[in-house]
Amino acid sequence: MAHHAFNGAEFNQFANYLGFNHRRVTPRWPQANGEVEIFMRTLKKVYRCAIAEHKCWKQEVYRFLRNYRATPHSTTGGPPATLLFGRPLRAHLPDVVSPQIQHDLHSSVRNRDEAKKQHMKAYDDGRGKTQTSRIAVGDMVLVRRDGMVPKHQSPYLAQPYKVVRKRGSRITVRCANHYITRNCSRFKLYGGPAPPFSHDDDDDIEPCNIQDAQNDPMPAGNPQPAVPRRNPPRERRPPLRFRDFVPN
Repeated sequence: MAHHAFNGAEFNQFANYLGFNHRRVTPRWPQANGEVEIFMRTLKKVYRCAIAEHKCWKQEVYRFLRNYRATPHSTTGGPPATLLFGRPLRAHLPDVVSPQIQHDLHSSVRNRDEAKKQHMKAYDDGRGKTQTSRIAVGDMVLVRRDGMVPKHQSPYLAQPYKVVRKRGSRITVRCANHYITRNCSRFKLYGGPAPPFSHDDDDDIEPCNIQDAQNDPMPAGNPQPAVPRRNPPRERRPPLRFRDFVPN
């Protein structure tokens, strides 16, 4: 229930008061928040090094963050603290940013940041052989199950869903009154017969009604039928090295 705290009206009022835009990422898709995930990996490394050297991990984390904020970033070209406060931050590291660079930094940082992100996106798309999704609003799709799927179970839910919203690679589907939001790679087009339920209801979605899929994401009252086991159980035999073993 912790993630629902960021979807309430109080948090929206807090965001409007401070003047920032709350952007929700795709559930169950860590790549959507990759920059934070990579930084957490570095932060955990600092924590483990402090524990291994028998130092106060809180002080080591504070020291690392202070030096990180005073170091020029490879993407923006300037220290994060300088971009935020408009002046350099005093630290034990030498100041390598000249006053002229600080003056011209804010005028070109947005263009450089956008160019770097586009370059990284093109590299990652080419490495992963990214393709444009053919799924469109109104299509019937099957949703891939979350977590580990047993071998005797299909990787996709048996009940088809209807696509009601698509924004980039983020797709929201609907089945009765249940909504699922996932990355487009978690869906595949459904080519079976028409579902028994109706999808002619109003497709307007309120943000508070979109929920994450749980282990059993089917709506209440429509339980998913159990999948019968197709193969007979395997015959288990003890190893031959235990043939002379006599229990006490």
